[in-house]
Amino acid sequence: QLLPEFSALENIMIPRLLAGQSDRQARLRASELLVRMGLADRAAHKPAELSGGEKQRVAVARALANCPDVIFADEPSGSLDTRNRADLHRLFFEQAQARYFTPATFNELSMGMSDDWHIAIDCGSTLIRIGTQIFGHRQYP
Repeated sequence: QLLPEFSALENIMIPRLLAGQSDRQARLRASELLVRMGLADRAAHKPAELSGGEKQRVAVARALANCPDVIFADEPSGSLDTRNRADLHRLFFEQAQARYFTPATFNELSMGMSDDWHIAIDCGSTLIRIGTQIFGHRQYP
């Protein structure tokens, strides 16, 4: 959830400020992420002025603000159109290559976007694949 009283830029800055970064550093990182998410022109807008897909992308940018090692994201591209969904998946896989970040997905199509680690959970089963090799597949009752 985005904080409604803050702009898109400020929502993304908050984690950096809480981590002790200066206002300048937090603003710079937030601006970079807004550009990467295609939202530079929406930086001053509050959540009520953003579409569902724009809010989703701001929330993802906020999650990436402090360069985390792990992000648990439940359907992070669920409210995005096809182009923005592909861009977001590409961003996640770029993070995976640069930082040992491992995306976990419920989306079978997303698994094909990278040759690295994949953990997919679908209707009571779990598939763990590294590259082309499957290491685990378990059915749950």
